[in-house]
Amino acid sequence: MANELQPRSDPPPREEWDFRARSKTDWYDDRKYGPFAFLAEDEVYYCTTYEFYRMDGDVPFVLKNRQKLPAWLTWQQAIGKSSPLPGQDKETLRSKTFDALLDNHLRSSLDKQVFLEWFSIPWPEWPAEPYLSIPRPERMRRFEASWKDNPPRALPLVELKKICNAARDYSEGKTPTGLRFWSAGYELILNADTWVYSRRFGRQANQSPTELAAFEIDFNKPNKRLLRLFDNWLRNRRKEKGYKPHETRGPSSDTDRMRNRLLALGAGRLIQTGMNIITAMRYTEKLTGQPFFKDKRAWERAIRFASEWL
Repeated sequence: MANELQPRSDPPPREEWDFRARSKTDWYDDRKYGPFAFLAEDEVYYCTTYEFYRMDGDVPFVLKNRQKLPAWLTWQQAIGKSSPLPGQDKETLRSKTFDALLDNHLRSSLDKQVFLEWFSIPWPEWPAEPYLSIPRPERMRRFEASWKDNPPRALPLVELKKICNAARDYSEGKTPTGLRFWSAGYELILNADTWVYSRRFGRQANQSPTELAAFEIDFNKPNKRLLRLFDNWLRNRRKEKGYKPHETRGPSSDTDRMRNRLLALGAGRLIQTGMNIITAMRYTEKLTGQPFFKDKRAWERAIRFASEWL
């Protein structure tokens, strides 16, 4: 390997390296191997962001700029390194600490919001402890608290003024500004009914394009009727153009790719303890009842990837 992983002394806890989903074949026996919080599909993105940002170069800056904790709480108590206060258990203490850090973060943030990429900033366990060390019900509560005031996600509204200005600049041979797809990375086609733009390079070059379209919406019609009309347009458009939705499940999905990155990271953390691949293969199968990777070659690929991060 180009970069050798630096060995550590003790094997990391399972939450640091086992990012698999619970098997649909029910191979895992809680009574034999002990309870474990498997990583659900709907949390793969969050876990990936959390775990890889633990090693990010901006971590010291983020920690330095965290607001001071409440006077009744010490940092050692916040991350569970010392006993809770009288009458509080560890999880209650962490929950209250998150609420305090979230409140301080929202007060001090210029945008008054939690950005998706850095959602873990107010989490007291981050970056010292792994994502899976936090119980799932508490993780779900924190997600809801972080974005409870955010409006539901909707299709972005493109200002007609920007479209008109872009069309004028384009007709005059100028480089249009104000629309994100006008760059060297996109291929743009101006049709009579829609503008079609797609990526020129990278994995997205093989995906369906994005279309910019204008609709006349009669708000006298009920929402169900409007939604049905828009759904009809989408169905006809996909059939006419052959547009396929991007896969979100299966081996070619973003979720699967992110989980594979996590599994590679977990393999690297195991090798850091001084284990060789054969020992790590036996250790993980004995502890979990299932091979971590299918063979030695898969382990080698995972470790090569992890060496770039650890």
